[in-house]
Amino acid sequence: MWVLGGYYDGATQFYANEWTFGRVFLSEERKENVTFSYYPCGHMICLEKESLDLFRRDAEAWFQ
Repeated sequence: MWVLGGYYDGATQFYANEWTFGRVFLSEERKENVTFSYYPCGHMICLEKESLDLFRRDAEAWFQ
């Protein structure tokens, strides 16, 4: 699972994803399959060019 977030997101606070996934009852094996990525933007990564470019690079690597 790949979880994305923006540093300046007003809808979901920064680090809330990691806090939430840290409290979900996942086995250690499943927790190893969770990846977090953060971008210098708000909630919508696609609206900010630099973040979109970073996301595209990360997505291409992640899907390999």
